[in-house]
Amino acid sequence: MAQDLLFPGNILSLHRAAVDKLARQGDGDAALLYLVLAAGGNSGALPWGPEKVEGAKNTLIQLGLLPSDAAVLPPVPQKLEDDRPPEYTSQDIAQALQDRKGFRDLVPAVEQLLGKVLSPSDLKILYTLYDFLALPPEVLLTLTGWCVEQAKAKGLDVTCETTPHYLVFNDTMLQEDGRFKMNPPIRSEADRQALLAGIQDGTVDMVATDHAPHTAEEKAGGLEKSLNGIVGLETAFPVLYTQLVRPGILTLAQLVDLMHTNPAKRFGLGGGLEVGAPADLTVFDLDACYTIRPEDFLSQGKSSPFTGQTVYGKCLLTLSGGTIAWQAKGGDQG
Repeated sequence: MAQDLLFPGNILSLHRAAVDKLARQGDGDAALLYLVLAAGGNSGALPWGPEKVEGAKNTLIQLGLLPSDAAVLPPVPQKLEDDRPPEYTSQDIAQALQDRKGFRDLVPAVEQLLGKVLSPSDLKILYTLYDFLALPPEVLLTLTGWCVEQAKAKGLDVTCETTPHYLVFNDTMLQEDGRFKMNPPIRSEADRQALLAGIQDGTVDMVATDHAPHTAEEKAGGLEKSLNGIVGLETAFPVLYTQLVRPGILTLAQLVDLMHTNPAKRFGLGGGLEVGAPADLTVFDLDACYTIRPEDFLSQGKSSPFTGQTVYGKCLLTLSGGTIAWQAKGGDQG
């Protein structure tokens, strides 16, 4: 989305072709400088010495991507010297640079840029760097968290959410099964810990489910070919209560705030627990233990990465506007 806002239409494709060309050359410095300039920045945004800046600039000049006296990029040339169809997609660019130029050398530069962000135009530069160069997920996560923190510090009306699967899984737990296919994908343990830290420091305000029902056929293609999305409404509270509250990572009050109080305030939903207020609530038996079985779901979608897990916190009753919307019967898991 940031790409489309910054480089609409054919301008985007021409910039991408230029970056693809730099990737084929294996010049990560020139690619990074090009993107900063393309986003409206200047070389001063990069924590480089004069020799490194000059070297990257000379590469751009030699390739016809930058006039010798330009401080910012001119209008994108209508035809590059080498106008073959790009050999790399945006995802491939990162691997090309990593193989040929030490791609991870770019990460410290971007991390240093994070500390210098002062304006919306600077944020566009950083998002553009991520979009074009497919920077490692931890950089985007750091950028996103930093943006939320800064926005809140300035009093802007913003909130941040995450979902249960990102809080309890990491990429070592993935299975070759469509039940684990979602977008964004499940990331590293470091990313999971960063989300938990975001909850503790107030950056993350709420937990949603990203409930996305699919047919069995749509989720039968494994990690590569299945459609993105899982169901989560019926498992969110028991999974988080079991894996985060019972071990003492979060308090029950924190989980209630994340899943009830904060969303209700944000969107003006439901009543309180005061006498006379409409009863909008859910009743759980926190000591009831059961195994998650998709065949027991009320949802028509059955694809869940939590299948087979033993959890505490059985849903017994839901009330909406004082009316019983659902009530457990016998062995229902709720």
